[in-house]
Amino acid sequence: MALCTICTSETSKYKCPRCIALYCSLACYQKHKQDECKPETCVPRVVHATVEQEDEMVDYVPKKILEGLKYSDKIRDLLKNPHLRSLLRFLNDTNKPYSALENVMREPIFIEFSDECLKIVDSNL
Repeated sequence: MALCTICTSETSKYKCPRCIALYCSLACYQKHKQDECKPETCVPRVVHATVEQEDEMVDYVPKKILEGLKYSDKIRDLLKNPHLRSLLRFLNDTNKPYSALENVMREPIFIEFSDECLKIVDSNL
């Protein structure tokens, strides 16, 4: 997550609806509003990201590219497999995602599914 553009000390939780400035609390929002927030003039201050935040940015895939997954006939066919669906539910519901991912990566159907997803996403980047 990015830092609050107002106080620059807390993680941002909200975006200003007018100018998309990131802020963490009501106090920061009110301070931002007092500074005459205007869409054309209000530009969020640049805050240096931590290494962890930079890693998150590297792994970011735009929503438009992700939407390509829902139009794939191959993905749709793979998702008809009940075993794959149960593996995906298991991954979604687990409280230990890393060990769960290690387990499901041993399943050929999951490997085929993840490879197909990566082909679609990677070809659009």
